[in-house]
Amino acid sequence: MDKQIQMGTVSHGTMRNEDLIPSFAAELAYYTGDEEWAILFGEIEDMETSDNYDWDSDRAQEVLFELFDALDGLSPAYCYFGENEGDGSDYGFWICRDSIEEDCHYGELAKVSDMSESGADTGMVLHVNDHGNCSLYCDGKEVWSIV
Repeated sequence: MDKQIQMGTVSHGTMRNEDLIPSFAAELAYYTGDEEWAILFGEIEDMETSDNYDWDSDRAQEVLFELFDALDGLSPAYCYFGENEGDGSDYGFWICRDSIEEDCHYGELAKVSDMSESGADTGMVLHVNDHGNCSLYCDGKEVWSIV
């Protein structure tokens, strides 16, 4: 995967399979390419072009779960793909703040206000500036950033 995951909303304002499945499939294709998921994407294309496809079928639900799992698997460290906390119709890549706080508390994640405090350029470091903006670095390279 060459592209850095963009944090935030992928789909908002709907929970209908016929809206979520194409949206999630497009996101997955963008990050992984069609080849890896060709069979599933072919099935989704058949769903979309069918005039009478039952989007509430068990198979449609299975496809949606497959897409959720695949996208969640692409999530960077301390992130997940799913519903935004507080808005069940806002799906995307989000930071898992509880995991960050827990790992900072137990010393498994270094939290610094200045990158010079991090010491070596190895391991995970969370940089939080004086405005509250956060960036996660791994081995000196930015993994994600939230403003």
